[in-house]
Amino acid sequence: MLEEIMEVKDSTMKTLNETIDLQQRTIKQLREIVFLTEKHADIEKQLLELQTKPGLN
Repeated sequence: MLEEIMEVKDSTMKTLNETIDLQQRTIKQLREIVFLTEKHADIEKQLLELQTKPGLN
């Protein structure tokens, strides 16, 4: 009985560690998405400013 409980505990800990790892990777990817989205917005803003400057068209 105790051995079964320990096996379940070990399995649960492994699953929790895998879940934490996946969450950390997801957070890292979401931060990268935010960074790239902000960079894209900055580039779009710069393009719009260039398009609206007189004498460049």
